Amino acid sequence: MEKDDIQAQTEPMDAQAEPVDAQTEPMDAQETQLEATDTDPVPEPLPAEPTKAGFLGGSVVLKTSHMIIGSIVVLLLLVGGVALGSLLPGLLADPEIDPNAKDDDELYFDAGEVTPGNILAPGYKDVTFPAGKKDVQIILPNPEGNPCYFRYVLILKESGETVYRSGLIPPGKVITAITLSRPLEPGQYAMEIRVETFDLEERSSMNGITMDVNLSVR
Repeated sequence: MEKDDIQAQTEPMDAQAEPVDAQTEPMDAQETQLEATDTDPVPEPLPAEPTKAGFLGGSVVLKTSHMIIGSIVVLLLLVGGVALGSLLPGLLADPEIDPNAKDDDELYFDAGEVTPGNILAPGYKDVTFPAGKKDVQIILPNPEGNPCYFRYVLILKESGETVYRSGLIPPGKVITAITLSRPLEPGQYAMEIRVETFDLEERSSMNGITMDVNLSVR
């Protein structure tokens, strides 16, 4: 605490004040000369130890407490931000968009530029799946430039069983691996591949495409 602050908190002393003890900080030469010529009584400074304990100590405790609380708040905000950052993509993900749809960087299906009013879709004739496996490989693209989403549906014609239904596939995306509803036994199957299309804005149903294919399971 500065000397002037200490003087402001003390009561004036009479003219016979005791000399300042050795614990006070020495004044510079200019201050000594002014005090010597001043006729007003010299106020006695407060003891150094109580002043530090009562003010500096309390101030440090409060400041440290605020710093600790502030650090905890910042830490919580950082942790919350990291957690929210990791969860945000999942929270913002469109549940109708197939999570397995990825960019068609390999151009699995490139039929050229889509002309206005037309929808391009791949053609299928023969498909092969491994026997006893649910996870199989097949290329299901939605060509870049199409004015709609695609949804692929795989149906076994003899039983009418749907063994796979995709989510929505945006234009320029492709699915290269699917999970069937159940493993298939070895054999030859007549399968129908349906391509359902949906408007990009309202997602209302548009024209559909149906293809008959030969499915070999082996």
